[in-house]
Amino acid sequence: MIRIIGWDIGGANVKAARLLCADGRAESGRAVRRHFELWHNSNSLHSLLQTIYAELGPTDAMVVTMTGELCDAFADRAEGVAFIINAVRAAVPDIPLYAIDLDGRLMCLDTGEVELLTLAPTNWIAEAMVLATRQPDCLMMDIGSTTTDLIPIMGGRPIARGKRDIERLAHGELIYTGALRTPVAAIASGIPVRGVICRISAEYFAISADVYLALGQAHLGRLYLRSARRGRENERGGAASAGQSSLRRQQAPHSERASHYGRLYRRTADPTDYGGDVSGPLQDRERSPFPCRTGGDRRLPGGDLRKTTGPYSV
Repeated sequence: MIRIIGWDIGGANVKAARLLCADGRAESGRAVRRHFELWHNSNSLHSLLQTIYAELGPTDAMVVTMTGELCDAFADRAEGVAFIINAVRAAVPDIPLYAIDLDGRLMCLDTGEVELLTLAPTNWIAEAMVLATRQPDCLMMDIGSTTTDLIPIMGGRPIARGKRDIERLAHGELIYTGALRTPVAAIASGIPVRGVICRISAEYFAISADVYLALGQAHLGRLYLRSARRGRENERGGAASAGQSSLRRQQAPHSERASHYGRLYRRTADPTDYGGDVSGPLQDRERSPFPCRTGGDRRLPGGDLRKTTGPYSV
């Protein structure tokens, strides 16, 4: 029996699944999801991963996918990929670590060379490859909290035209419409108000969770507000103050509850929240708490990336 843990590190959620496999098939498993605002508290990712690992139990190998490398805590995608890989490695050391690349290959991160920018975003690839073994001809539609993936599958394999986000956006395979966190201005440019079409303010005044609250589908909006609140309470360790905050919100008028997360999002969208100095050079910003060596030159003139061996740094 082989034990495997798969990690999916997103910008707003961390997910993990532990499988017990025999003869190449999963016999049993367990999944865990934790709301975690990576852009707001990236330095706590390490401790969260340790907590989840302790809950799931020991493993013989790990595989990681990610989308959180694009959040505002990092200067660029490569820094985000390196940070997430290092966080997983530091949280669960001495366990073989693998990643899915943009071609759907399983890449060992402990030996050999790997190009960081080929390792993200890849959770949709892993999902499509699994679905293709069960539904060889279908359209995969994954509606997340912020975006929706549309992946055609034919002949038992994904046939998406794009791999990176910009390619998938261009081909309509990645849509910035989600069930909870999408800014309303990304969903519609105008709404009917008093008999006329009124343009929407392109601000963080409201997200799709607020829309559900306003339309009376409160179970969806409040579910996410509770999840977000619980994640922040865990980060701060302030259960008592969180309970008082929850009680105040339950007693607040509907309009105040509906706009709660919109206010939160505006506050955490401040680019200085992650602790760095946005006006200073990159090397002066707050860096990964897991320093490591690079296997070779990381950048060519013009900012291009060389292949490098792990552990990783930028």
